Amino acid sequence: MIKQRIFGGIRSITKGHLVRCFCLAVATLAIIEFLVLNIFVISLYRVISRELSEISSSHERASFLDKLQNNKKINNFLADAKADGLFLSLLQETVERLYIVHNFEENNSSRKKSLRDMKGRQMKRLSFIGVDVSHSKEATYIYNRIMTKSKFPYHFMIVDIGANDGFISSNSFNFIQWGWDAVLVEPQPLELHIAERNIKMYVDRYNDGDQMVKYVQSAIGSTDGSVDFVITKNTMGAESHIKSQRRINEGDVIVPMPVMTVKTLVAEVAVPKNFGILSIDAEGSGYEILKQWIALNFRPAYIIYEHLHAQEPKSAVADYLKENGYHYLGTLGWNMIFEHSELAES
Repeated sequence: MIKQRIFGGIRSITKGHLVRCFCLAVATLAIIEFLVLNIFVISLYRVISRELSEISSSHERASFLDKLQNNKKINNFLADAKADGLFLSLLQETVERLYIVHNFEENNSSRKKSLRDMKGRQMKRLSFIGVDVSHSKEATYIYNRIMTKSKFPYHFMIVDIGANDGFISSNSFNFIQWGWDAVLVEPQPLELHIAERNIKMYVDRYNDGDQMVKYVQSAIGSTDGSVDFVITKNTMGAESHIKSQRRINEGDVIVPMPVMTVKTLVAEVAVPKNFGILSIDAEGSGYEILKQWIALNFRPAYIIYEHLHAQEPKSAVADYLKENGYHYLGTLGWNMIFEHSELAES
């Protein structure tokens, strides 16, 4: 009994010590990162200040802008930035990710009359700025494509296989913001919990019951049951895949995860045959998952297919979907995007 108490006390002390060490390590890393960032910002500020000071104090009989334009270091920086595509990337990753949402129809005849209170004061209409959080602006790319159509005979629903945290580089987050229904499928319970937390405030915001988002904690495979999953060491919690000897590295964590077929998934969450978007990011298993959807006669309007870890060539995916009624629109980042031929003709 005494030994058990002693060993139990030692275990408690050890656990407490480990927790304190872990917290201390995290705090230390945060402080170091903060210091490094500040040193970088201060150094950059000093370099820029020195260059501008030299330019402004120059005795050349020229305007400040002319001096700035003739500065060798600035010219070299601008030349390198232009050659590396820095300015284009800056534009694409800032301004081009922004969009404006209007809460009224463009057609004047269908606009609702402005609300006024008892004193006749008018309620102003608001527009809202949003940000496309998808990896390579897939969300606004597809949205703009849909808006060119005269009809859309599909349900406003996106099925996101490999949803991760539902926000960073998410193909479904913006559509949920825009009122679409969604099914988020993610095998890692922590990531799915974070996704639910990230999305919660945007779902059915006025409790009208007109929007549905479902969360499914599972991998998608050829059978129902359990499968060994690999969580990579470099992106712990951010990247995972079904166990494969070719993709196991030292330090990776292997954990059992639930797995189900597409047939089981659609039965559990009642996915309609003609839904809007299917997004597949399955870290190498996407092609087999895609074929399950097609075999079950599902024909979503759009398919977003990530080919980053795919074993089959992109041409094989494009040929397969072409045989099943899809038109290849293009590739954004790592994602191939396809449109159903029925919609392409509208």
